[in-house]
Amino acid sequence: MRKGLSEIDEQIILAMYDCGMHVQSVADKLHYAIGTIYYHIRQIHRITGLNPRGYYELCELVEMVKKTGGNNG
Repeated sequence: MRKGLSEIDEQIILAMYDCGMHVQSVADKLHYAIGTIYYHIRQIHRITGLNPRGYYELCELVEMVKKTGGNNG
């Protein structure tokens, strides 16, 4: 399921968790435009079938990134 996630996708997943799923805070933290964050959120959902804007699905994504040795976790 993780296959296809980029390093940026993994950073966004972890930042979404750290920032309480607040997209503007994620953009500020990672120094990306908010549109870039929304684009990657859609990509993550398309690739994994899990929506990082939903709490329980985000928790699954965080665990997935941490288990596979995500860059920030």
